Amino acid sequence: MNDTLLIIFISVTSVAVIIEAGVLAAMYVAMKKTADEVSKLSHEVRSRALPAVESVQSLIVNNRDRVEEIIENLAAASTTARSQLVRIDSTLNDVLDRTRLQVIRADELATSTMDKIEETTEIVQHGIITPVRRISGVISGISTGLGMFTASRKARKNGGQRAADGARSEDMFI
Repeated sequence: MNDTLLIIFISVTSVAVIIEAGVLAAMYVAMKKTADEVSKLSHEVRSRALPAVESVQSLIVNNRDRVEEIIENLAAASTTARSQLVRIDSTLNDVLDRTRLQVIRADELATSTMDKIEETTEIVQHGIITPVRRISGVISGISTGLGMFTASRKARKNGGQRAADGARSEDMFI
């Protein structure tokens, strides 16, 4: 039985080694194709990109002075813009501070005016309207009293007590 197992084990191992060899051969073929494609791509990049890189390099070398001048101009413009922004920021802060101050002043003025109007209203209310109401009440009372007095006199002259009672009840109704 051991011989049979040994033969089976050797057969399985042989098959595994053959499969592994096949996989390695397939990997070699795939790598060979990939290497060929990369080589073609590399050749194409060299033929197309290198001339462009060389022309850009010669352009930079030929225009180096202009590029340096542009860089200097940009640096000067950046410095000027920064100083102008600082001035604008300072001015805006000043405007905001002044605006806040004016808003505070306007608020104080409005509050003061409202307080004075309120005080004046209270003075008018207590000094004029309340006494006028009291005087109006007194006049109304006097008027009613005189009306009752004259009505009772007329009633006595015109027919006695019934007319006076009718006038009183009529005044009371109103």
